[in-house]
Amino acid sequence: MESMTDILLNAGDNLISRVTGRKKRSKFSVVPSIPATILPSLAVEAATNQEVSNMATITFHPGSGKTEKAAYRLGKQFVPAAVITRIIAEAEGKSEQRKAALVYSKLAKNYSSFIEEMDKADLDYVAALEQMKALKPVKATGGTGERAGKVEKTAEALVKGICKRFKGTPAEMIESFLKVVTGEEFKKEAEDIIRSYQKQFGTGNTGFTKTSGRKGNPKAIKALAAAREAKGKAKK
Repeated sequence: MESMTDILLNAGDNLISRVTGRKKRSKFSVVPSIPATILPSLAVEAATNQEVSNMATITFHPGSGKTEKAAYRLGKQFVPAAVITRIIAEAEGKSEQRKAALVYSKLAKNYSSFIEEMDKADLDYVAALEQMKALKPVKATGGTGERAGKVEKTAEALVKGICKRFKGTPAEMIESFLKVVTGEEFKKEAEDIIRSYQKQFGTGNTGFTKTSGRKGNPKAIKALAAAREAKGKAKK
């Protein structure tokens, strides 16, 4: 029940409203205001988001030789490019769940700090793999006039034999191959075979050990030498 005071106040307000045309502000109206503490909080949040964004950027760093090999970097952590290349090959055609499992299992043992950096940056494993795949340098293919590198030519020469001898995914085949060739038994057997080749067939003009007694066609050899010489002059 309203008191006499409230009745008189309400009557006064109604009279003022009729004369001025203005309505009385509700006593429950709240004027919005922004506490000063919110601004520093927003600044900290923005800085944190920017830091995470920067950390989530993976970069590729080409190597400069045996002492410094090519690597992918995230924050202060890195993983060799060769390791990622094997993961990319093995993940080909797999589901996203399987790809994520591969990334974790292959890096967890020796590169756990790289995984921690991805987790800290809230970077999905599959997304990280795609980033690294996109950053991987593309080798020059045929038609460029550039000669293949020593590693590429050696791999090409060995891969056919690997495919005939081993089964599984590319990564599994390479692992099986490396396990065999690094064994003492293989080294001894290979040395004996090479020694036998050198004894029977000797070495060619280029210094490589010959593996058969077949002699090259003199005319073909001369034609090849002429073609190489002409190619060398054309480049100059």
